[in-house]
Amino acid sequence: PQNPKTPNMRKDLNYINNIGYNKMSVTNCALSGLPLKQPVVSIKSGHIFEKSIIEKHVSNTGQCPITGVDLSPNDLIELKVEGAC
Repeated sequence: PQNPKTPNMRKDLNYINNIGYNKMSVTNCALSGLPLKQPVVSIKSGHIFEKSIIEKHVSNTGQCPITGVDLSPNDLIELKVEGAC
């Protein structure tokens, strides 16, 4: 079966590219500032977070800690970053 995120993946990645994710750190979590071990990116904001930290935050608040927009675990995409800390 096809992953339900796959059809929108290209659109989501285009959105992330258009909001300037390349200006953000790809080595540290946008929430904690700690080095990334399991990075994920929000498809709504393009911010990159440590998976365990953002999942805990989202489960408590349901919002992005940077933008305040509604956010769920389904809005997070795991990144495969070579050499992630």
